Amino acid sequence: MLNYKNISLLRVLVIGVLFTFTVQNTIAQFTNKRNIYTAFVADDWGLWLKEIKLTEQKKPENIEQKLELINLYYGYIGHLVAKKQHDEASKYITKGDLLLNQILKLYPENATALAYKGSFTGFKIPMNKLKVFSLGNDSEEFVNKAYKLDNNNLQAIIDKGSALFFTPKVFGGNKPEALKLFIKAIKIFETTRKTDHWMYLNVLTLVARAYDKTGQLKNAKIVYEKILRIEPEFKWVESELYPALIAKMNGK
Repeated sequence: MLNYKNISLLRVLVIGVLFTFTVQNTIAQFTNKRNIYTAFVADDWGLWLKEIKLTEQKKPENIEQKLELINLYYGYIGHLVAKKQHDEASKYITKGDLLLNQILKLYPENATALAYKGSFTGFKIPMNKLKVFSLGNDSEEFVNKAYKLDNNNLQAIIDKGSALFFTPKVFGGNKPEALKLFIKAIKIFETTRKTDHWMYLNVLTLVARAYDKTGQLKNAKIVYEKILRIEPEFKWVESELYPALIAKMNGK
């Protein structure tokens, strides 16, 4: 038979377990990572935008929550810039900058926030072509600072690689170096078991595209086929990137 002391202890343990579960569940559900992943795979940017709005309504308070929302802005802005929807992109760049400035004011050496700041600065270039050099330099400084602070920070690695990949060679771009960074990022994703994040698939496509652009077509094909084994219905790769590579390899 349990005495009162044991009953009290049991209650404390049960309450503690329930509290821990609730807190962990709340943190895990701040953004619906499964929906975001699904949206990326299906190229469903309406669903992505819906998740942004739902996350904004929750009003992120701590640094982790703010960075999660910034990540949603980051992915969405990249899509908008690619589609040349610059006015809409500018709106979300402003929102992201606001959160990043809040974080960096308190944590000026947060490598993830600095890397994002570099990318958000770079996103402004298509809308401000007269400032291409100043914005480009500012973007590079933020990303390089992030990488110098923590060269194993995933966001810093990805953004440094992206800067090298998308910048023309005459302005300092370097696709072979970008490829090395993308591969480094993939190794971190896979060793830390973060392969259920949309950015894992995104960086795998960057690895394949970098292989393609550096003339390593067979390696690009291997990576695209790896992606399609993971997600056979990944629309961007299935309908666009992989068929284009096969046509290139066949000389079409």
